[in-house]
Amino acid sequence: MRTNLEKLIVIFIVSVFALTSITILIVQDNSLTREEAIEISRNTPIVQEALNNPHTRSEMMIIEADYWNATYIRLSKERQPNVDWSFLPDDHGVWRIHWDITPPGYQILHFTDELTGQILYESWFIAG
Repeated sequence: MRTNLEKLIVIFIVSVFALTSITILIVQDNSLTREEAIEISRNTPIVQEALNNPHTRSEMMIIEADYWNATYIRLSKERQPNVDWSFLPDDHGVWRIHWDITPPGYQILHFTDELTGQILYESWFIAG
């Protein structure tokens, strides 16, 4: 009887491990790449406006693309409770895309969901 119980426990643990591994692989395959996240951000009206501005020079453009995983998001929410992070998911990551286009002085920030490609937050400022 004890041997059957031990076999059952081992089979259960192996099954859970296999299911978890498969799930992780599936989610990773569906995640946005850095390039895809930048392209989604690039296609927004405000970035298109900045790129099509006749005063914009491409050599004065900086694009930062940072991946924030679920752990980093949770820690950010804990460390900065006064900041409204409600738009960020709790169970997966996002891409934080920041455009610095000068002249004329566009500062554009997007947070893009890594699974859906949806822009969860957009903020921009034009300094000139």
